[in-house]
Amino acid sequence: MGVSGLHSRLPGHGCAVDWWAFGILVYEFLVGQPPFWDQNPMKIYEQIVEGKVRYPSAMSSEARDLIGSLCTVDTSKRLGNIKGGAGAVKSHPWFRQIDWDALYHRRIQGPIVPHLRGPADTRNFDEYDPEPADRDPYTRELQEKYDSSFADF
Repeated sequence: MGVSGLHSRLPGHGCAVDWWAFGILVYEFLVGQPPFWDQNPMKIYEQIVEGKVRYPSAMSSEARDLIGSLCTVDTSKRLGNIKGGAGAVKSHPWFRQIDWDALYHRRIQGPIVPHLRGPADTRNFDEYDPEPADRDPYTRELQEKYDSSFADF
């Protein structure tokens, strides 16, 4: 049974959301922050539903195309989802310099190799303040208003 067969038998999301998440990760790795952001979580949801990603001017057109193709709201048009699968994503021009076989067999080194003092060394990670205790709750009214928009994500 392939990965796609596994997804169709498990409850929850399918491959479409995995490709969306991959697009978000690529954006965050390149930019250092998420593509959808606001102090108000409801505004973040609205940005996601609209599907408009804002790109920094320095981002290459190939990176923009990859992220846009992965983070398209229409799941039938999302790169890797229906037609071509992982092969379609791997053959995107942004990945043209990647030797996938060498990567798989760990014959190439990553571009950043962190220096660690030991297994518990966390100095390469940011520290964040805890979530505010007085944050607005996600009410049933908000759930009824927004959850259906995320059914295919």
